[in-house]
Amino acid sequence: MAAVSGLTGLTVIDDIVNSEWISQTVHAATENPYLYNSICKTIPISQTRTYAHPIWAEMAAAAAVTESDEVGSTALSSSEVTVSPALNAKATFVSDQALGAGVLDVLSLAANRVIGATRRKIDNDALALATSITSSAGSNATTNDVSNLNTAITAFRTVVKGNLSGSAVAVMHGDALRDLGEDAVNTDNALFGSAVGENLFAGTQQVQAGQFAQFGKVSLVSHDGMPVGDTTGWTNMIIDAGGMDCLLGLVVTRGIRLDLWREPKRFGTWVIASSDHATGILDQNRGHAFITKT
Repeated sequence: MAAVSGLTGLTVIDDIVNSEWISQTVHAATENPYLYNSICKTIPISQTRTYAHPIWAEMAAAAAVTESDEVGSTALSSSEVTVSPALNAKATFVSDQALGAGVLDVLSLAANRVIGATRRKIDNDALALATSITSSAGSNATTNDVSNLNTAITAFRTVVKGNLSGSAVAVMHGDALRDLGEDAVNTDNALFGSAVGENLFAGTQQVQAGQFAQFGKVSLVSHDGMPVGDTTGWTNMIIDAGGMDCLLGLVVTRGIRLDLWREPKRFGTWVIASSDHATGILDQNRGHAFITKT
């Protein structure tokens, strides 16, 4: 900058330039998709804090009788599962200064993030129930090859006894899906060369987690939120999903709600998302868990 002559105590001021340019497009971090809408039966309740789900037992086979016999009676019996919703919430604080910057719609962005966190809580709760399924097999040393998946499907079929209400869905960790794809290519070359093998390999090569692929009568889907199994492995599950009777239930007293609360003393706005919900296993005879290695 050129100096100005004739002044005493000259001060030179540097040119002022923007140090950075902030994109006005919202770029969200990569995250696992939400599966609970696809694998849970949503059950809205009101005027109570507990949902009761009775399972009526079947009776033993009838006995042969003659016309003069008195027919013996058997009382109806049932087992009952209860699920009690609880309040879950996430909040963030947006200052007036951030709102006034005008680069992004920060309030909308904050709302999107806290709602996402609340939905993620529902998803985590649902997936964590894989470790509570009674029918289970495998260990942290089990490789999820084609044979292991077939064994898991067979075990699921044994448990559900042909009473599939919705569709069979295999929810697996990405590592389990990886091993399944590798086995289809490297070991089972004869299988890979067939239409069945090509279908299986295509299902394991989904670009995005959370995308469903069909393998025979079973839908395959991966999610990195599957819980740990046998200390260092992953717990995967095959479940009855999407029907009137299914493994997982999402009991909702109040769905996700967004609240904005202006706090003048702090010169900003609280953005709060909350829901009153709980997930639970409704019927143990509609799922099978299988543990595989990382």
